[in-house]
Amino acid sequence: MSFFKRLFSPKAVSVPKSDQPDNTLGFEQLPLFTGMLTAGDFPALEDAYQAAPWHEQALIAEGLVNQLASSAAPLETWIARRPAAHLPFLLTGMILTKEAWDARSSKLAKDVSLEQTKAFVDLLNSARAAFLGAIERNGSDPQCFSRMLPVLMGLEEEEEVLMTYFEQAKALVPDHLGAHMAMLNALTPKWGGSIEQMDHFLATCCDIKTWPLLTGVHLSAMLETWIQLNFDGQEEAFRTYFDDESRKAAVLSLYKAYKDPQDAGLQTYIVRNYFALLLIRTGEKDLARQEIKNLEGRMTMLPWKLVGIHNYTTLSRL
Repeated sequence: MSFFKRLFSPKAVSVPKSDQPDNTLGFEQLPLFTGMLTAGDFPALEDAYQAAPWHEQALIAEGLVNQLASSAAPLETWIARRPAAHLPFLLTGMILTKEAWDARSSKLAKDVSLEQTKAFVDLLNSARAAFLGAIERNGSDPQCFSRMLPVLMGLEEEEEVLMTYFEQAKALVPDHLGAHMAMLNALTPKWGGSIEQMDHFLATCCDIKTWPLLTGVHLSAMLETWIQLNFDGQEEAFRTYFDDESRKAAVLSLYKAYKDPQDAGLQTYIVRNYFALLLIRTGEKDLARQEIKNLEGRMTMLPWKLVGIHNYTTLSRL
């Protein structure tokens, strides 16, 4: 059996199911990639990453960043040994992005200190430089363009600038869920956009008949609209948002029409997480529980963080 056939065999390894939200969605082959990183076998890691489909590359990158959280020293060695490789630059950008958002915190803009703002901007500028380095070395990896979007959003770049990177990601993978989610987030009112801009984006860039995985973007938009009512102090509208019969019907219609695309791998669980929450909010609790049963080890931070649910144990009791 060839190296790559063994590498991508579904029985390659067994990973315990996590009770916590998992940004790798329980990707079972991840230890093979993190093992190469630990061993310093950078050429093999680069080849294995390149051989993986886009939806697995997204999870591999997340898993490698998780491992590098304790020490980013291997990246320095990697870049020194393999200066033409794009992957360590991509990972560096992802780490710097996370550090930037951690420095800023989740406070409202008016509550972020000058020191936090400076650290945030400095780290984002460093992340942008890292992503540009990755793109210069490999312009065919959609992760590089997708991961640039939250950086540009944080730096308050114009929508046209973000759309340039989004369109490059979409040209490479038309239903790249991460890129679409990131672009939608940048268009929300809390980041200077509007409901109208979100709706236009959904109508022009998120065709769910052709690309069913993008159903997740429509579900996210619905939740963002709901949350915005709370931000705007519209308490009654926020409280009754999901009581609207047409909205209930819209969620149920999307759910009945949705079929997991065969070429999206574990990314489909992101959509299923959003469906589970929206089914709960619209009173379809039996359908929600069916979905929740399948989310053990595949729970995502969003959308559950929005409603204060932070582990599968709590989720499974709904």
